[in-house]
Amino acid sequence: MLSRPLVSLIATLAMVAAGAHSSTPANAAPVAYAFVATGIPNSITTLAVSSSGSFTHVATIAAPAEIYHLSVTSKFLFAIDAASNVYTYAIGSTGALKLVATTNAGKYVPGFAKEYSIPLTQVDAAGVTIYTMVGTSWTTWYLESFKIESNGELQFLGKSPAEADALSQIRFVQNGQYALANGCYNTAAGASFVTDSDDINTLATYKHESNGFLTYTATSQDMPAAQSPYQYCGGLNASDSSNHVVVGFSIFNPPGDDMEPGTALGTYTVNSSGTPSTTSKYETMPVTSVFEPYAMGIDPTGKLLAVVGVGGFEVYHFNGANPITTYTGPIKTINAAERGVAWDKNGHMYVMTDHSVDIFKITPTSYAELKPWEFTAPYSIIVLSLP
Repeated sequence: MLSRPLVSLIATLAMVAAGAHSSTPANAAPVAYAFVATGIPNSITTLAVSSSGSFTHVATIAAPAEIYHLSVTSKFLFAIDAASNVYTYAIGSTGALKLVATTNAGKYVPGFAKEYSIPLTQVDAAGVTIYTMVGTSWTTWYLESFKIESNGELQFLGKSPAEADALSQIRFVQNGQYALANGCYNTAAGASFVTDSDDINTLATYKHESNGFLTYTATSQDMPAAQSPYQYCGGLNASDSSNHVVVGFSIFNPPGDDMEPGTALGTYTVNSSGTPSTTSKYETMPVTSVFEPYAMGIDPTGKLLAVVGVGGFEVYHFNGANPITTYTGPIKTINAAERGVAWDKNGHMYVMTDHSVDIFKITPTSYAELKPWEFTAPYSIIVLSLP
């Protein structure tokens, strides 16, 4: 049984990144720090961001390995490599980083091998616990919970069973009381995704216990119905600060497994018991202009949804449980894949391309492109808004 999102994730993470350079400092006090991981040599760069959207280079620190994903709290930056090693960096008063701890998440699961790593991490809303997934085979996976100690060390709290077909980014809802992961798989014997009539979409729910541990509670297969003869297969996701999760659905035309252009965007509402449900249907679900989205994110106000992928990116009006509606259309197109998106609390959207971090000032009624920061193939980005 093969997982589409896992195959897509492995392909995405196979891209190689390269290093950064400096720029003229801005004088304005920062409202955020943007942390960008690059490779060859492996490093993480801190950029201070002013209220006007100007970048200032703070520092670049060498990384022990190629970094695939970043998570952040007010005190620490967490980076994960392809072997489930989690590196903890203390964030200094200027945004400069210092490596303070290294945790091999796989060592807590007997039978773990690095090929069963999911190089994604997620901190909870309180910033006191961090999570990642590891496996012992393509069908056996676990969601691990770690308490973040005051010195940055990670204390293992335990592991919950994870759905082998729901290995996406963890998304918190209901004020952090529940977390969801999603995915899609094919039930046909020996399937290699050529018979999409057998596709099953999965949403796994975890309950956030008082000590931060995530307990597996249930699996749902509730999903929007596609227009015949097409089939949906859920992949990327994003959540707002309340109880909504967006899932991007690839559109396939069986039996030839031809992928249709664009990705349909559906919304789930998670109730107080952690159960997701959707009223999305193909008649009201927008389809992205970008062909293969690599990342999506909802802004801190919960009003805007950014989707980035092959060839460009675009922003939508996000309306909670109501249908997502178009806003910008394609803002900027390039001939390579956009690789990441982030927001700060000052109305800035950051889009990571294969050669830069682009920044926009964007509201529900207007947007403007600001001066980008040039890199050579940055790999991962996370933004910390400052008080």
